[in-house]
Amino acid sequence: MTQIRKMSRFVSVLAVGLTLAFTSTAFAASNSAFLGTWKLNLAKSKSSAAQSLSSTYVVEAAGEGIKSTQDNVSDKGVKTHSTYTANFDGKTYPRVGSGRFSSIAFTRVNANSYTFVSKGKTTTRNGTTVISADGKTRTETAIDKNADGTTVTTTSVYEKQ
Repeated sequence: MTQIRKMSRFVSVLAVGLTLAFTSTAFAASNSAFLGTWKLNLAKSKSSAAQSLSSTYVVEAAGEGIKSTQDNVSDKGVKTHSTYTANFDGKTYPRVGSGRFSSIAFTRVNANSYTFVSKGKTTTRNGTTVISADGKTRTETAIDKNADGTTVTTTSVYEKQ
């Protein structure tokens, strides 16, 4: 009888372990288009205002979503380092280190794109991020709405490193 219980317990633990492994792999695979290191291609990017001279995103799998670390250098030479971990569920998550934005929310559109909303004290940014079919280009189109009602439109093109 004890041998049967031990075997039954072993099979149960194995089943739970395999389920967790497959689930984690499925979540990572569903976010795989977004993962990697992305570097701004300034020549292909467009802005109606000053923008970063350089920007690098490092995006990793984190549970059901992603963890992103961004390093920027502005046109005035100001360096920033920000991070966030967020799921693609439309909920707001904290963004740490960004001078302009304190939160971010993502909603998945399809396997290669999502919409986002970043909010700060005086600026709200709404946009879309699209990964190219070959997985080598990340294009972020955004509209910033400032406290005074002015808007700034940017298209930032990143290349996978």
